[in-house]
Amino acid sequence: RAGALARASLGTANVAKKIKPLRVIQEKVIGIDRRYPQPDFPRVPFAKRQKKAGHVVSAPRPDDEAVLFPTCWVEHNDPELGQDVMDVLAFNSCSTSCRDDVVCCGMPAWEQGDLETLVQKAERNIAALLPHAEADQRILVVNPTCSMMLRHEYPRLLPERLRDDAAKVAAQVRDVSEHLFERKKDGTLNTDYQSTPNGTVAYHAPCHLRAQGIGFRGRDLMRTIPGVKPRMTMECSGHDGTYGLKAKSWEDSKKVGKKAFDGMKGHDADVWASDCPLSSVQFEQHTGRSALHPIQVLARAIKPDGFPTRIVDGEVEQT
Repeated sequence: RAGALARASLGTANVAKKIKPLRVIQEKVIGIDRRYPQPDFPRVPFAKRQKKAGHVVSAPRPDDEAVLFPTCWVEHNDPELGQDVMDVLAFNSCSTSCRDDVVCCGMPAWEQGDLETLVQKAERNIAALLPHAEADQRILVVNPTCSMMLRHEYPRLLPERLRDDAAKVAAQVRDVSEHLFERKKDGTLNTDYQSTPNGTVAYHAPCHLRAQGIGFRGRDLMRTIPGVKPRMTMECSGHDGTYGLKAKSWEDSKKVGKKAFDGMKGHDADVWASDCPLSSVQFEQHTGRSALHPIQVLARAIKPDGFPTRIVDGEVEQT
């Protein structure tokens, strides 16, 4: 809803968030800390871009391998991340569709104790995604918070009438890096990379990814790029949904994330990566460094000019 309202403002929302007196008023009225770096809202959301490209469907296409659940962040704040995901999937010959009728996974409502809203959102998502699950298509998710909700929390939290369908959807849910790593295991991952960071990549393992017990597949995928040496930081970034943006918890959020900030800085890496977009926001506001999603690292690596160092015949170019 916030994304739609921001776009309806024709750019006013993006300007208003930079005006300090308005941020003070906003803090007092709705509780968002004046120091929080609110992201921009692009004029054209992700689903509308994908519809123009012919990827939005209202029913499963027979030849598709997967359908993408983009998450609120991709839909309303960072459609370029979603495009990078679609590009890397296409690079790996993974035919993927999108839906324009999915909504928020419901985590923000759940953390406020609003189970009624959670159920409403979950019911809409299950209705949209169930046909794809029944067609044996993977449901790929960009944000680990959302994949955790769809995979683990929907079958557990929803009313009995929704649980069978929720379980069918959950069985097909994969983190997007998890899905691509399955290709690595069966030898079909396309590793025809053209450029590389050629050094250490500081990798943050988000809490909601670790909670799913699926490993660190974003890290493992980055290891397939010649010259890349991921080094891990496991501590919580402290953003924790809305906790890191509220005035009443902003300082505590910063304290919680300090070990993660120090850990990432301690790797002395030119490139930072995290599967969690909100952790990237947290790093940016408290360290001045933002983190790419691991899939964005791959998206750059498949381009000759993605990183400064070229890859020639599968090897790092010597200069």
